[in-house]
Amino acid sequence: MWNNSNRVRHVAKAALFLCILHCNASQSEKFDQDEADRLSLSLTPQYQATFRAKLSNTNYQAVFAGAQTLYEGGNLNIGRGRILWYAGRTETTGGTTTNQLSLRAGLGWPINDADAPNPENHIDILAIQQYLFEDSLQLVAGKLLISDSFLTSPYYGDDQTTFTSSMISSDPNTNFAQVKGLGLYMRVDRNDWFIAGGIADNQANIEFDIPSLSDGHFVYAIESGYRKKTDYGNENKVSVLAFYSDSNRDRSEESGIVAAFTTEMGNDESWAVFGRYGWYKPASRSTSNNSKWKGKNGGFFGVHTKAIFGIENLDVGAAIMAGIPSESVSNTFETTYGTEFYLRYTFAGWLTFSHSEQVVSSNERKFDIVSGFRLRLHHNFY
Repeated sequence: MWNNSNRVRHVAKAALFLCILHCNASQSEKFDQDEADRLSLSLTPQYQATFRAKLSNTNYQAVFAGAQTLYEGGNLNIGRGRILWYAGRTETTGGTTTNQLSLRAGLGWPINDADAPNPENHIDILAIQQYLFEDSLQLVAGKLLISDSFLTSPYYGDDQTTFTSSMISSDPNTNFAQVKGLGLYMRVDRNDWFIAGGIADNQANIEFDIPSLSDGHFVYAIESGYRKKTDYGNENKVSVLAFYSDSNRDRSEESGIVAAFTTEMGNDESWAVFGRYGWYKPASRSTSNNSKWKGKNGGFFGVHTKAIFGIENLDVGAAIMAGIPSESVSNTFETTYGTEFYLRYTFAGWLTFSHSEQVVSSNERKFDIVSGFRLRLHHNFY
């Protein structure tokens, strides 16, 4: 996609420089950005099975997450500072791993992104968040899951209660969504527009891999977009992300351009349409030995509604998805299409049940149906 990696690096530096130049130009419009302090603990067991291939996968996620204000800020345009953390454990407890299931069933990308054949305790985020200039500038520094800050939407990207397919809940086309390392994220809101940039270590293999920084292998990302709330409280958002990842000991360089949108309609966000599509240059060399999906194009389009059939606490989501494999894995995977439909019922603030159905088909192989069930137990301490 880009023949000259330095070009992307220069663009990333320019975007961050523009953030600094414009952060005091005007006060940002105040959005509901989940800014309240919080402390939560959740456990989400999951079971999925394929109809034709007669394969299954069982796993669980345990998450301890929070945000705590350290100081409220004061003069000199310095706002409040917080500490953010997201730690968890994932474990595959039965059946076939999602990568092997996808290979054997011919399903392309993984049917979920919570698979962990080796039980894994992990810290995805442990960082300091600082607001400046009446909250128009946000800085986050520390251990980051870098993709978590870009192309955000309440309707996808949550594999515990919404879509399970990794094409929707994550982004399996490159390794960008899996990069966790020490880094910096910066965002500027300026009226209805925003620009954000980030940089992080892309080869960290321990929780706080400070020595890895000296190797100079990083991922760079820039996002710019438009975000506005209507008089009814509905939100319209559209943005474009560009990223570049240096080559490292595990894989060659990667890059991509991804566009996404979310539009809410009706009273109290009763309906929403959303989508994401990307053009990628995934790694041509990887330690995964071409047994893992890599896509040169891929994305989805979806809808969501709540209180369906007049039933409170019942949400429904549906999406269509598609992906074209990169040349490096074209002998293993085929162009794949699919749909996913889920029902989610919240029994109480601490208990949510969801059921999903995926129908996935490739060019040559027969389609398969993936049925899934999740039960999320959740407690907010505050």
